[in-house]
Amino acid sequence: MLNGHVRIGSLLYYRKIEEESRNDRNEGFRSYFIEGKKDVGRKIEAGEFNKVAALAGSNIRFNTDRPNPLALQMRGGGKFTFDSDINLFVFCATIEDEPNPSLNKKFGAHKIHVFDPDRFKDLVRNELLNLILHKRSIKLPGKADSISATHHEVLYRDKPAVNVDDVREDLEHPALNTDDVFIKPQNEGFEEECEYRFCWIPSDNPTGTMCNLPTGFKFIDLEIPDIKSAIRKI
Repeated sequence: MLNGHVRIGSLLYYRKIEEESRNDRNEGFRSYFIEGKKDVGRKIEAGEFNKVAALAGSNIRFNTDRPNPLALQMRGGGKFTFDSDINLFVFCATIEDEPNPSLNKKFGAHKIHVFDPDRFKDLVRNELLNLILHKRSIKLPGKADSISATHHEVLYRDKPAVNVDDVREDLEHPALNTDDVFIKPQNEGFEEECEYRFCWIPSDNPTGTMCNLPTGFKFIDLEIPDIKSAIRKI
């Protein structure tokens, strides 16, 4: 890394990473659910299904152009849950600066100090934008002309799924809350990491929409020689 080799991961990669002690099945944006009624069940028409999917950031959609669009019939109670498929660039660090054998065992004992996080964020953003717009080595499924970036400490608290009936007004104007990216569950062994996270979000300025990473995207290795101006070996 001191020689300019920087690996940037992604939300869905860390959600599904094989090592049990490092993955978080709830990584990223929170889920939404439609709840059935105990006695009468519930019918989910295609239009409602697609609106909830958009709100949750799910890729699944029903075809509403066909003469008789599909619908889901729930029998009795229960929940139909929509998980987010939104995938963004992330880099995970820690604010723990004391010797910690447990973290050393999990992540390795060598440490790099990001002493200028704003510069680190900007250098990575510039190279990601260069790869997207000019070198085109990152092929996004949508249109992107910019990358917004943010960084701060991760909060450890519950991130429960949301009942759609409680947020009906949001269905007409879906907007993802990027604060979810900085929340990890408590009491599941993550707190000791004291994580500090960087996040980069490709977007299209004219439409104000976020652009998802390609399906199956895990991580990318960047070459940023000047990254040494923001980091040093401890």
